Amino acid sequence: MEIKTNIQFNVKTRIKCPKCQETFDKPTGDYTSLNCPQCGMQLKLTKEAVDEAIREAETKAAGTLGSMGIPLPEKYAGIAKAKTLTRPLNIIGVVASLWAFAFPVPYLPAILVCASIPVAAILMMAYLKGSINFETKKGKSEVPYLTFAIAMPPAVLAWRALIDFHIFSFAHVWVPAAAIAIFFSVLIFLLSADMKRKPLYILVALIFGFMYGYGVLIEANCLADKSMPNAYNVKVLGKRSSYSSRSRSYYIKVGPWGPRTKGGEISIR
Repeated sequence: MEIKTNIQFNVKTRIKCPKCQETFDKPTGDYTSLNCPQCGMQLKLTKEAVDEAIREAETKAAGTLGSMGIPLPEKYAGIAKAKTLTRPLNIIGVVASLWAFAFPVPYLPAILVCASIPVAAILMMAYLKGSINFETKKGKSEVPYLTFAIAMPPAVLAWRALIDFHIFSFAHVWVPAAAIAIFFSVLIFLLSADMKRKPLYILVALIFGFMYGYGVLIEANCLADKSMPNAYNVKVLGKRSSYSSRSRSYYIKVGPWGPRTKGGEISIR
C-alpha cells in the first residue's frame, strides 16, 4: 500500500539585535519599522533578507526529513538532489585548483581539469533548472551552491598563465577574453537561483569569467603551439634584484631584439 504525505512548513524567522544581542521572532507586518522589544533599537530588515532566511530554513527542514526517509514534495526533493550533485563538484574544484596552483604535474592534465570544471558547473546549473546558487554565505548555506567550482579554477588558470608564460603581445587576447567573460556571466545570470535577486553578483561573475577567458586563451595558445622557436642574440645592458619578505625577483636590461625596436627590462627566473 502506498502512503502519500502532504508536508507543510511553518517557519519562524528569528532576529538578533546587534545592540543588546536579544533574539526574538519577527512580527508579521511592515519590514521597515521593526524595533527591538528589549532596547527599542530600530532594525533595518528587507523583505528579500527574510525571504532568503525562510528559503534556507525550509531547505534545512527538508534535508532533515529526507535523511529520515520521508517522501518530500517535488520542490524540496529537487533541492536535496541538487545538493547531492553540487557537493562533489565543489570538492573536485577545490582539489583540482590546489593541484594546478601548488604542483601542476603533469601540467596538461592539471590545466585541462581546471578548464573543464566551470563548464561542468554551468551545465549542472542548466540541468537542475535554477535551484543552485552562484554564491554561498561563509560556506554554510543550506541552499545548493557552486561557488568553489565556478570561482577557484578560473583564478588558478589566470595565475598559471601569468607566471608560466612571457607573452610577447596581448593584442589578440583582450577581445576574446572579454567575450568569454560576458558569455560566462550571462549564463550564470540566467541559470543561477540567486543572481537575479543580487545584481551586484554580475560584476563578480564578470571578473571570474575574465579570469577564465584569459587563462584558457593563454594556456591553449602556448600549449598548442608546436612551431619551432626563433632565437635572437641580444646584448645584456644591466641587471638587478628585487627582494621582499617572501620572494626574490631578478631582472635584466636588454637592448632592441627581433621585432622589438626598443630595449627594456625583463624578468627572469
